[in-house]
Amino acid sequence: EYAVYRQANRGGGVAPPLEWLHLGIAIVPCEDRLGRPVIVIRPRFHRPGNVELFRVGLRTTVDVVKAHLLHRRGQDFSRDNPLEQYTMVWDFGGAGWRNVDWEAFHVTLHEGTHHYPNMGSQIYILNVNKFFRWFWNTASKCMHPKVRRKCCLVAPEKVTLCMTQVIAPELLPPEYGGTARPWMGPQQAKTLEDQVGAIAAEVYVRAGVVPEGAKPSMSAWVGSPASVGENFDEEPRGRKRTGADWCTCCS
Repeated sequence: EYAVYRQANRGGGVAPPLEWLHLGIAIVPCEDRLGRPVIVIRPRFHRPGNVELFRVGLRTTVDVVKAHLLHRRGQDFSRDNPLEQYTMVWDFGGAGWRNVDWEAFHVTLHEGTHHYPNMGSQIYILNVNKFFRWFWNTASKCMHPKVRRKCCLVAPEKVTLCMTQVIAPELLPPEYGGTARPWMGPQQAKTLEDQVGAIAAEVYVRAGVVPEGAKPSMSAWVGSPASVGENFDEEPRGRKRTGADWCTCCS
């Protein structure tokens, strides 16, 4: 199924829809201490009712990880992250019944099993409260035992300790015990980096797939090499990359 999926996308990655960027559900802001890109999922910004948008958003987020790791790899694999996996953080702070979406949950399981197998290294579930305990008791029964073993449930009072052990403080925002800029919500986002995270923004800009209407990228302001297509094939003038050809790491 994985091979069929990639062939259907011509071996490339899934481009980000503008609506997904506006939601702010998923960001890829940094790497952890072992060089694994960190995918942060914020369920409080999710609204049930559009499972196909969630599916596309999840795919483009994980394709960011693939593109980032390939670009960074060069000629050698990472010594700290030789399997080229990611760390996932689910922050249930502020989430409640209005955010529960069983369709999206099953999409997450299916995509991780069939289209992006063995990419997730560890899953940290933050701000576990009574609401989440109910959700977990039901959801965990649907998970493969291997996935359950990867999950680390973190109570609110232990979030700072956990996150500073996983990610260097200079890369973490103050709410997680660090000194970096806050990870903005969708209403506060002013740049592409705020909308999708620094790693995802760099990948999208370098690949030329930032959707029209997205916030401006900080890299474009400072003339970063990422803004001029470094290490990507030159495209004929006037041709915009499509969602099927932006991430050639996925063949």
